[in-house]
Formats: sequence, structure tokens, C-alpha cells
Amino acid sequence: MEDARALGIIQGAVSDTIFPRIANEETAKGAWEVLQQEYRGDTKVRKVKLQSLRRDFEYTRMGENELLKDYFTRMFDVVNKMKTYGEELPNERIVQKLLISLTKPYDSIVSVIEETKDIETLSVQDVMTSLRAFDQRLERHANSAPEKAFQSLNVGSSNQASASNQKPQWKGKNKKWEGKMYHNSRPNQGNNINAGPRTKQQCKHCDKFHLGECWFKDKPRCHKCNRFRHIMKDCRSKNVQQVNCANQVEE
Repeated sequence: MEDARALGIIQGAVSDTIFPRIANEETAKGAWEVLQQEYRGDTKVRKVKLQSLRRDFEYTRMGENELLKDYFTRMFDVVNKMKTYGEELPNERIVQKLLISLTKPYDSIVSVIEETKDIETLSVQDVMTSLRAFDQRLERHANSAPEKAFQSLNVGSSNQASASNQKPQWKGKNKKWEGKMYHNSRPNQGNNINAGPRTKQQCKHCDKFHLGECWFKDKPRCHKCNRFRHIMKDCRSKNVQQVNCANQVEE
């Protein structure tokens, strides 16, 4: 009864892929020996596997882009396999392996641990806790760096926008602008930016003082009322007719 109960426990503990290997065993001892021979092997096989695991343990290093938790999982997987094959790994050796196999960003926390803690009595869990806390601080600083960069870009763009939206101020009549350059709203006047302030001259077309080309150039002008846009035969000005009549009466 006890042997059958033990055999049932072993069969229930293995997966479906391993169960066919011990399905024909009638005793718990026979099933156990099959599993032990396959996964642990004899003394010679265990020595060969243990030697390979020792080499992996010595050459295990943290990758440059590897996460700390992933490195812990990879390293302790090797440690557990070594202990399974009978290797005795003292706590001090595992701690030293952790401290010397980390990447350059962890040099500061490693120096603090080595100077303030006793490596011979320090537990593996304490070292892992300190390294995880330091790793979280590194991640927090790494996440805050892009935010500061975006903030600086936003501040720079807002300053440029405010500078571009700033309009030049007018000091007074017939005075210069306080802005960087003088812009004329009419492109057809042909002003030169580098020419400086210009004086108004009397136009030969309309007899008025203004800058640039006259708007009434090449347009018809009435000789009766002295106005543009029509000629004398189409003139309808009453004031001019009255003036002409008064001139004739005086004559």
C-alpha cells in the first residue's frame, strides 16, 4: 500500500511528456531510479555536467543592455543547477560573483557595498535588495531625462514664437520704427529695406506728396474739374459749371 501510494505521487508529480517513461514501472523505487538516471545520471555524467556548469558560472557576466532582473534569473538558474548536481556554493562566493559581474553603471553601488558591508556575513538577499533599489533609481533618472529635454524644447519654441509675434513699436509721427527693419504693406511701391527712411515728394500726376508710384498714373484726367477716371466731355460736376458761368458774367 505504501509503495503504491509513493508510485502514484511520483506519477502525479511529473508532466505528461515524462510520464510515459515511468508508466511501465510497478514500484516507486524503479520509477525513481529511471528519473534519477535520466536527469541526474551516474557519477561520471554528473561530473561532466557539473564541470560545464562551473565554467558557465565563472564566465557569466551581465550584458550591456540586459535588465538586472533578467541577469538575476539567468545567474541563479546556473547556481540552482550546480546545487542539484551536488556542488556546494558558499554564500560569500555568490555575493562576490554578483558584485564583480555587473556592468559599469553599478560601480558606485558596488563600491558602497564593499566599503560599508562585510562580504563574509552579507546575505545574497541583502545584496539583491540594494541592487534593485539602485536600479529603480537609475530607471527614474533615465525616464526624467527625456521629459526635461521636451520641456526645454517647448520653452525654446515658446520663446521663439513670442519673439516672432512681437510687433515693432511706433515712436511717433515721422519717426523710425523700433523693430529690426521697416516693412511697407504695399509691395508695388518698390521700397528698399536697406535704403533707410525716405522723404515724400510731390507727384507730377496728382500733385500730392506720397512715396512710391502714383496710383493715378496712366489713368484719364478731366481738364474741366481736374479729377481722374473721366474726361471733360463726360464731366458732370455742377460746381465747375457754376464757376465757368460766373467767370463769363464777370468778363
